[in-house]
Amino acid sequence: MFGRKQRRIRELEQVATGLQSMLSRMGGERGEVARERAALLHIRRQIDDARAELAPLRADVGVQRSGVFRYHHPLSSSSDYQTHLELAQSEMTQLIKDGNATEGGTECTFNSCSEQGDGLLADWRVLMLRAYNTEAEICLVMVRASSASVARKRLERAAEDVNRLGERLGVRLSPRYTALRVYELELTVDHLRKKLEERRTKGRKAA
Repeated sequence: MFGRKQRRIRELEQVATGLQSMLSRMGGERGEVARERAALLHIRRQIDDARAELAPLRADVGVQRSGVFRYHHPLSSSSDYQTHLELAQSEMTQLIKDGNATEGGTECTFNSCSEQGDGLLADWRVLMLRAYNTEAEICLVMVRASSASVARKRLERAAEDVNRLGERLGVRLSPRYTALRVYELELTVDHLRKKLEERRTKGRKAA
C-alpha cells in the first residue's frame, strides 16, 4: 500500500508537470487555458490528498523500524487497565514519531561530512530503539506475577546496555520513554497479580 501510493503520487506529479508545460505553450487561448488550469488544480488537489493519506503510513513505518509492533498485549482483555495501557502506548508511539524517544547526539561528522554524520546518527537511534524495544517486548510476554522484579531488572539493564552503545555518539534513550516502558510492565504485572488472586479466591470458595 505504501509503495502504491508513492507511485500514484509520482504519476500525478508527472501529469501536473505536463499540464503546466501545456499551459505555458498555449498562451492566449483563454477558454482552453481556463479548462486546463482547472484540470491542473484538480490534479494538484489529488496529489495533496495522496500525500496526506501517506503521512500516517510513513509514521507507522518509522515506529515499526524502531522495534514496536502491535500484538496481543497481556492487558488487552482487561477493561480495568486498558485505558491506562492505551495512554502509555499512545505517548510512546508519539515520542518515536516526533524523534523524542532518544535524545542527544545533535552533531556528528563521518568521513569529514556532516550529512553522512547525520545519517549515521539517525540509523544509530533506530538501532538503539530496536534493541531496547525488542527486550521490552520479551519482558512483557515472559513476565509472570511472581517474577516482576526479575523482569524490571532485565528491562532496566537493557536500557543501560543500549545507552552504553550510544555513548560514543552522545545518544541515549529518553528517560520519559524508558519510564513509560517500565510503567507498561508494571501495569501488566498488576493485572497478572489481580488475575492470580481471583483464581486463588475462586479455589478457596470451591474448596
